[in-house]
Amino acid sequence: MDLQKWYKEKRCIVGDGIVLHPITEADVDDIFANFTKPVTKYMYPAAPKDKSETEAFVYGAVRGWQCGIETVFIIRDKEGGFIGCVGLHGILCGHPEIGIWTSEKVRGHGYGKQAVELAVRFGREMLKPDYFVYPVDHRNGPSRRIPLSMNGKAMREFTYENKSGDTLEMIEYWID
Repeated sequence: MDLQKWYKEKRCIVGDGIVLHPITEADVDDIFANFTKPVTKYMYPAAPKDKSETEAFVYGAVRGWQCGIETVFIIRDKEGGFIGCVGLHGILCGHPEIGIWTSEKVRGHGYGKQAVELAVRFGREMLKPDYFVYPVDHRNGPSRRIPLSMNGKAMREFTYENKSGDTLEMIEYWID
């Protein structure tokens, strides 16, 4: 089945305690309320200044699904509570990049790890990539543990400036 058909059918991926839903315009308020400055500390994007920035992100992510270039999921608990987002970006290149963030209020419960595992399983089945790329700032211990738990290999290190003006010290893991 292709990605567009999967998306149009509004399928979801169910895990132990979480569900990944394809992103839709209905998720704007939850993303805007939870994508805060502390959440983005070790990420490239900055927290949105206003809701229109979140709307633009969601619109782009929905178009990415429709065009078959990326998959962005909303992570929710089994009761529908918002947890965060996980995505596979650049899916046409043979090594999609994994992006993950969780709300401050749910950190430390293993939701990020489970969401990445579910997204990677989905990616393996749907995309058949050579490997997945997982970039993470070396100071972000909880996020670094995710690719390590999946036998990810550190392949390169680099620095860059994020949209908040901070220098990130990245390690790029490859997950087979």
